Amino acid sequence: MKKLKLFALGLLSSGLVLTSCQKDEDEDVGPIISVTTTSGDVIASADAEVMVTPGAEVTFNWEARRGDSDLQDFEVTLDGTPIAVETNSGEQLPYENISASDNSLYIDGITITGPPIKGSKEYTFKITDENGLSASRAVTITTEPETTDLAAAEDFTWTRVGGAAAVGLAQFGLKWESNSQTSAIVTKDDATKMVNLGAAAWTSISTVEGLDAAIVAAAELAQYTGVSVTQDGTYDDVLGVRKSDGTIYMLHITSGDVQTSGAGTTVTIDGQYRTE
Repeated sequence: MKKLKLFALGLLSSGLVLTSCQKDEDEDVGPIISVTTTSGDVIASADAEVMVTPGAEVTFNWEARRGDSDLQDFEVTLDGTPIAVETNSGEQLPYENISASDNSLYIDGITITGPPIKGSKEYTFKITDENGLSASRAVTITTEPETTDLAAAEDFTWTRVGGAAAVGLAQFGLKWESNSQTSAIVTKDDATKMVNLGAAAWTSISTVEGLDAAIVAAAELAQYTGVSVTQDGTYDDVLGVRKSDGTIYMLHITSGDVQTSGAGTTVTIDGQYRTE
């Protein structure tokens, strides 16, 4: 009797195992979806990101395939909220009760406009079948600020003769009206800010946005006294200046020349500048 009970339990255990395996084999296979950008790169993860310039158009194409059940609904959400938009083939989204012509393989796309300013938007593409199973892909559209190259470098010359105010600085909102015992004293006139950017800035800063940010970040310079008024010299000083009208300049001071004559001392400062 004891052996029969054990045999019965063995049969019951085997039956449970068989039933469990059968259930796994019969489990419905859901739909699958792939999404590509206009460049054809497959978006394969929820944290995929596409960088665009402000207001740029981006086209997304998708391919949704059925699993064991026909495709039923398709939607695109923006930051979690379904959007009403017409696809590139003229279908209105959300696409509910997908037609027989699309319920096995649904291929379409949309063209969207990226954020007009720096920022991000997340688009999610979701397909659901008649059995309620779904698949989705998400992509974040992030706007990269546009950049503008600084104008090509141009030469400048500042000249001060004797005790007169120097000429050549007004363009930059600066003035040079006096000297110390050893150096020229350059200060703001129509400029709202003057800063020392450091020698490396002349080659490392190449855009208007980069120069603007550097001027904002740098400490105010009350006066520039880097050029000698007693002897010639070569220099590698870079100043950043913002005028009252908002125009910004990067000034590269490269040399100073000192000449003394009967009319007094003439000091000339040469260099180059870049602006917007």
